[in-house]
Amino acid sequence: MFGNHSFRPKETEVINATMSGYDVFVLIPTGRGKSLTYRIPALICPGITLVELVKLTRQQFSSSHYWKSTGAP
Repeated sequence: MFGNHSFRPKETEVINATMSGYDVFVLIPTGRGKSLTYRIPALICPGITLVELVKLTRQQFSSSHYWKSTGAP
C-alpha cells in the first residue's frame, strides 16, 4: 500500500492502537512515517479522522514574527 513493502519501527504499533479505537498521540520526526499512521486507519475505519500536524522549527518558535502571526501573547 502506498508503494511501501514494510513498515518502519513503531508504525505498526501506532496503526494497531488507532484501529483498536485508542486515541493516539504520536511524536515522530519529519520523514519518519507519520502519514501512514493516520492514512491507513482513515481509509479502513468508518467515521472521521482528525489529524493535527504541527511543525515548528526552532527559528519559527523563537521568532517574534511567528508569535505575532499566530496571535499568541
